[in-house]
Amino acid sequence: GLALSGLDVFAADALALPAGYDNPPPVICYLDKGHGAAIRRLLKREEKRNRKQGLGRMLVICEATGGYEDAVLKAACELGLDCHRAHGSGVRAYAKFRGRHAKSDPIDAALIAEYGRDKLDLELYQPPRPEEAALRALMGRRAELRDMIQAETCRIEHASLKAVRVSLESHLAALKEQLALIEKEIRTLTLR
Repeated sequence: GLALSGLDVFAADALALPAGYDNPPPVICYLDKGHGAAIRRLLKREEKRNRKQGLGRMLVICEATGGYEDAVLKAACELGLDCHRAHGSGVRAYAKFRGRHAKSDPIDAALIAEYGRDKLDLELYQPPRPEEAALRALMGRRAELRDMIQAETCRIEHASLKAVRVSLESHLAALKEQLALIEKEIRTLTLR
């Protein structure tokens, strides 16, 4: 048997976990800054409940939400639980297919669990190696810096007030300096 737990991490400070497909309402856990420990406690409690009720091993499914799901995936992996990061567009398409248009965090958590139950080719999440995670973070930051540099460059072209132009040029210089540091880190990491 398999017990699915869908988690909707809907803010940096909260997540919802359904008690079961046919057993609402979901568990909603409001978290503070140290939310990794709270997530581990919640998952341990759910795993213990699953064993007690003979529901089988637990599969944790959470929707990709711009990084909020990372703590859930990390905690699940640390506890040895199978987990899956569901792509948001796949979950939304599934909701549409099921005729679900209501949107709330508890509904989303239950929907994510149902998505995992019904999806046949669910790939289990494999945490990236530390080097891969570092490279991904550095490349993400490099892209952000490049975007900011482009935006400030465009603003300089239209700055008519000297104080604004000086501010933009100063900020642009700092951004370029940060970009150079990030690119150096990327080179160092890729040459290992």
